[in-house]
Amino acid sequence: MLYVTILIELSLICAIQSTGTQECICPPQEIQEVTGEKREAEQLTSLKGDAGIDGPKGEKGDTGHHGKYGPVGLTGNKGLPGNKGHHGEKGAMGLTGDKGLKGDLGRKGDKGEHAAPIIQKKSAFSVVYKTTPGKLSASDPMKYNHVITNIGNHYDKKTGKFVCQYPGTYIFHYTSQKKAVKSGNYMGTIIKKNGDTMVSSYGNGIYSSSASNLVVLSLGTGDEVWTQPLSSAYNEYYSSSNHYCTFSGYLLYSA
Repeated sequence: MLYVTILIELSLICAIQSTGTQECICPPQEIQEVTGEKREAEQLTSLKGDAGIDGPKGEKGDTGHHGKYGPVGLTGNKGLPGNKGHHGEKGAMGLTGDKGLKGDLGRKGDKGEHAAPIIQKKSAFSVVYKTTPGKLSASDPMKYNHVITNIGNHYDKKTGKFVCQYPGTYIFHYTSQKKAVKSGNYMGTIIKKNGDTMVSSYGNGIYSSSASNLVVLSLGTGDEVWTQPLSSAYNEYYSSSNHYCTFSGYLLYSA
């Protein structure tokens, strides 16, 4: 670099002198020597040397200031809630959990109040012929001459009719026996409600025979039920102390 500096100074001197009347006093030989040295210097600087050994690690520097984005800003306000998402699909059914432990016994409850007594309505009867009634009127109720049971006194022995006092559902049943004295005698019986035939049965032949039937009726207060011969030709009845001819009824449940 020293040779380059000398060369530049000599060039400047020559330039100054060339502007005047005097000629450049730079010796050509010296210029050539300087130029040659310059070339050698340039060749020396153009060659790259081997990399040197890394030096020891320097000490840790002071903490720097915040980067280009500056200090951390204040926390912003809470944003508005987003729109409600779509309803997800039903997930798979989970496994059944283990059976839990038995809980503690609960405390004893308070003593309850006494229930109001239920008044049960009662109505029932059974009547029979203790003797042979013989031929009866086909247009009148059969008047049984012996009462076995008459709870509530709803069966009237004088009229032969049961008169309903408690509306509800009732069951009625009868059995009739015919005489066996000659061929061609008949016996038939009907249960009637307010004059309408409900059920009936009959028997015939030269030997004794019996017939019976049963019916369930819904009755209101004042309704009447009785038995009656099927017709004037079917009215030969037989009975005795064995009570072959009977008529019974009872309240199944009140309305």
